Amino acid sequence: MKLRAVRVRDVGHFSEGAAIEGLSGGLDVLVAPNEAGKSTLLRALEVVFFEKYDSANKRIQAITPVRGGSPLIEADFEADGGLWRITKQFGRGKRALLTSLKRSSDGASVRDRRNGDADEAMARLVGLDDGRPGRLGFLWVGQGLGLEPVALDEKRGEAAAFAAILEREVATMANGGVARHVRGLIAKELAGLRQPKQPKPKAGGPWALALAHRDGTKTRFEAATAALARTEARERELAAVRLRLVDVTDPVQRAAWADDVACAQQAVTVAESALRLLDQAQTRCHESDRLRQLAEDGLTAFERRCADEAECLVQLAAGETRLAEATVLLASRRQALADIEAEGDALRRAQDEAQVVVQGLQEERIRSSAREQLKAVAAAYQVATALSASIVRREQALAAHDIDGVAVDRLILAERRVQRARDAQSAGAPHVTIAYLPGAEGRLLVGGLPASAGRQSMPLGALEIDVPGIGTIAIAAAATSEAGALAADARAAEVELAAGLSALGVATLDAARGKLDAARELRTDLGRARAELSGLAPAGLDVLGATFVQLTQRLEGQSQGLGSAAPSEADAEQAVSRLADLKASLDALRGRYRSAREVVEDVARQVERERTLGERLRVHHGGLLQNLPPVAERGREAGRLQTAADVARRDAAMALRELAALRDSAPDPKAVAALRVRLDLLNRLQADRERDRHDLTVRATHLAAEQGIDDEQGLASQVPQLGGELEQAEVQVEAVEREVEALSMIADAIDAAEQSTLGRYLAPVQRALDPYLQTLFPRARLVFGRDMQVDTLERADDRHRLDLLSSGTREQIAILMRLAFARVMADAGLSAPVIFDDALVYSDDQRLSAMHGVLRQASSHHQVIVLSCRSTGLPDLGASPLAIGRWTPA
Repeated sequence: MKLRAVRVRDVGHFSEGAAIEGLSGGLDVLVAPNEAGKSTLLRALEVVFFEKYDSANKRIQAITPVRGGSPLIEADFEADGGLWRITKQFGRGKRALLTSLKRSSDGASVRDRRNGDADEAMARLVGLDDGRPGRLGFLWVGQGLGLEPVALDEKRGEAAAFAAILEREVATMANGGVARHVRGLIAKELAGLRQPKQPKPKAGGPWALALAHRDGTKTRFEAATAALARTEARERELAAVRLRLVDVTDPVQRAAWADDVACAQQAVTVAESALRLLDQAQTRCHESDRLRQLAEDGLTAFERRCADEAECLVQLAAGETRLAEATVLLASRRQALADIEAEGDALRRAQDEAQVVVQGLQEERIRSSAREQLKAVAAAYQVATALSASIVRREQALAAHDIDGVAVDRLILAERRVQRARDAQSAGAPHVTIAYLPGAEGRLLVGGLPASAGRQSMPLGALEIDVPGIGTIAIAAAATSEAGALAADARAAEVELAAGLSALGVATLDAARGKLDAARELRTDLGRARAELSGLAPAGLDVLGATFVQLTQRLEGQSQGLGSAAPSEADAEQAVSRLADLKASLDALRGRYRSAREVVEDVARQVERERTLGERLRVHHGGLLQNLPPVAERGREAGRLQTAADVARRDAAMALRELAALRDSAPDPKAVAALRVRLDLLNRLQADRERDRHDLTVRATHLAAEQGIDDEQGLASQVPQLGGELEQAEVQVEAVEREVEALSMIADAIDAAEQSTLGRYLAPVQRALDPYLQTLFPRARLVFGRDMQVDTLERADDRHRLDLLSSGTREQIAILMRLAFARVMADAGLSAPVIFDDALVYSDDQRLSAMHGVLRQASSHHQVIVLSCRSTGLPDLGASPLAIGRWTPA
């Protein structure tokens, strides 16, 4: 099979017709940018070959345009020694037509197949007898599929298709069927024993039941053994508990323990009483020392307040002197600041007078600029007004002579339909050849006129030949459904053409074209005029007119506001010079003013500080006087405070002597703490003995009760019997596990034998693959697993799992595998095209160049089509270039 052309309409973004024509059948390359439709065309090929014409599945929906439509796909291909064309339309108007484009090898014509017959006949031609993609599905590689695992898809029929080809090349082993039968029996046995693909027992199977019986027996045996161990342990513990109870319940021992506790309590009471007397003496000593400190602090504070009051009077007198001096200085500085301000007022008045003169000159310059702007706007407004009137006239002319281009296109299509129908009628009509004997030329009449020698057509399917004096020969073509359809189509197209010409108000199609050209020329002129008007008046003609009116009114208002005469240039220059001098004088004066103001502010802050300080001193002095007696009584107050301090010192000395005497007779705190610890220990020992007595009594009662319960269950006596049952269960489990192990070993041996057979089974693929593989990976080989899936790549002494290789290497191996299978098909006489859609995007330059050589080599055995968005290196590929062109369906 070889593809020769593909055509689509209403497929993906191809709303209009598109086609790829002239495929060479060898190495063809289509280079186009992203979103040009390469992948869409590949999906269209898959749909037209793999989907039935009445399908409406997701694959059909994926290629249907978003705006709707009925996908139409047509492909030309070579198969079975002939050239065929398959045409399918999906959705509304669904149909299929398989047409032979040349006669068969024996020269006989092949009738067209339609709809379901077309689907079945095409499937047989390309090798899709089971209705699945089969080998073509594996050889047509869409974007990204090159990175998927290199395996044949059983659901798509790929594995079955290639297996059938390989079995024709390699004879299957004689015992292969027996091995598969034995493996099926073993798998059935193992399925009843263990879980699939896991070495675990199957629920409800013999292995699981044996394990459950063994585990249950083991659980009961362990429970009985534990019961026997508990019984023996309880007997030993009960004897020990009863022995301890004898010790803790002896009356003599209990009385001795009580006497020890009472003696320890008495010793602690006496020691704690002596410590309390010492604590009270320490408290009295601390209080006496506190009162002494208070009396001494009161005397010191009184003396300090008297000294502070005298110092405050001295500071008040000095502050009043400084305040008077600062007040006089502030008045003089403020007078100097006032003088500077008066001088500044005179300079500012002179500056305002000069500013008036300068402003008059500036206004005159502004008015001159406004007059120039007004002239430009007036000229633009005049031209824009003329353009606007011209645009209105053109729009009116276009409205009167406008014509719909789509309607003209429909008329052109109707005329083409009429011509095609007439041509088809003429081509299908029979022809008659007239030959005269010598001297009889012109004696036969056709349509009443002498017929000349040679071939005569039969227009409208009928021809009458008159033989004067003999009779008339009438030749009429047989009426066929196809001839009737052509005539009906021609009449319908003529009616549509006449109605369309009448609707457009013209007599001929040429007149309609002329009218359309005139309308297009009017639109072009109108566009240029609108662009020119937009350049003159971007915001519109009304805005330009309003601007003209505003400028005129503004210029008139400025003219009315002028005085009797504008200042001259000389006066203006003099005013500007004077204005600059006055500004410089004002700047210098501002510096003097800032300095003088800073001096005034500093002196004012000094006056304020002195006033604030004086107020604070007076407030502080008042507070001191409130806490002091009058001057005449201060001597008596000082004597009283001195006497109180002496009395407090004597009381503190007496309390200190009393504390020293008690410290000599009081016990050591560490000894008292030791007595308390001993008392606590004796109390805890007494409580622990009572608790042990109670706990031992309760424990002895519980042990006796538990011993009775275990004896009633009788578990301890079942240990010998359960031990024998557990041995038998272990023997049964071992037997089942030996059976599982034996069956698994047999299954593994069969798998190993099948794997060794697989090498001979895939020998044709390996032979076809080896030249391609050595070009990219010298001294390397691919290792196949089950179902003809590539597992690893071997190079030298290394083995690499395919899923751990780089994206580029996996992609290249996927391409080589498809080329190898295609070569096997070609050698078997079942050649099919290989299509790659952007399949070499991860290859480096060196690998890409090597892959180009592989593609050229493969194209000598079968067709290779490469769809790519990259033009780098493709000119060196030596392929036939393809392009996406337009297509107008018949």
